[in-house]
Amino acid sequence: MTTNIEFQKAADLFPPLRDKCAIRLVSRLNVAREQVRVHKEKENEGFFKDLVSFFTGATTRRQNQINASLTDVVEQNVEDLSLVMESLANNSRTLGLVHDELRNIQNHTEVIGLEVLNLKDRVTELDARVTERFAILTEAVERVDFRVRAAHHLDRVIWRWKGGNLSELPLLLRCYSVYEDLWWGDFGFYIQQFPGKDADQLLSDLRLRIASCLAETIHALPTQRLSREEWLAGTAVGWQRLAPPLSHSVALLSDWADSVKTPYVSMVCKALPQDSGSLVVPHLFSAERLGREFTREFFDDRVVA
Repeated sequence: MTTNIEFQKAADLFPPLRDKCAIRLVSRLNVAREQVRVHKEKENEGFFKDLVSFFTGATTRRQNQINASLTDVVEQNVEDLSLVMESLANNSRTLGLVHDELRNIQNHTEVIGLEVLNLKDRVTELDARVTERFAILTEAVERVDFRVRAAHHLDRVIWRWKGGNLSELPLLLRCYSVYEDLWWGDFGFYIQQFPGKDADQLLSDLRLRIASCLAETIHALPTQRLSREEWLAGTAVGWQRLAPPLSHSVALLSDWADSVKTPYVSMVCKALPQDSGSLVVPHLFSAERLGREFTREFFDDRVVA
């Protein structure tokens, strides 16, 4: 069994884990929608089907299944999400994503049947709390120069790397941890909400600083091309060699990655065998290339949490 110490270490090395949990919990609330959709499809099959369902009791059984699913899925996830949100700081991206998802659920209130109205009230209450916190954050955005906060965030994560806080991770997983941290925090929020010249400059700074950190760590020039095996030293054969909480953390955080659309992130996080890597990832590449591709895959191609 994973200990609290192991969980804490994973959270220290991958700070966005708590945010990812909040998003995963709120997405589970949508599971109940599928039950309702199937039920409504049955209603549209006509009188004869309804009559057969009446005699066989299929409709009643289906409704009971819906009610049970709603009680089990919605109640538990609302409870878990409430607890997770209480423990979160006012993180820009996480609050925004949870706020949007709860709005979406509120717009589909047919998901929660009349038999579980108390759960609707709890979802509404949770939505009100998240909305209040999101409004406070929005006001703060208007008062504070968010570009400065984004730049400070970039400084902090780079110094975490340079200061050895990520030394327990293989080289490219250190790079991945930094990008996840940036994507979830003030840096990622600024890039998403305020596209333009300043955001492009921050991304350019990020590419250069990542290339510098990678080159410095591996003792090479930023433009020097090294083999995939050299870059993946300690990562190749799989991050399964990491302690289970860390490898599970990588798997959870990187579930958005796709070997076709985001081949570099997939190469690092999915531990692809060397002979089956995507052709778009060359055998030789430089720190400069890695910084450029990671930045593109996170801040241009990534669309989900």
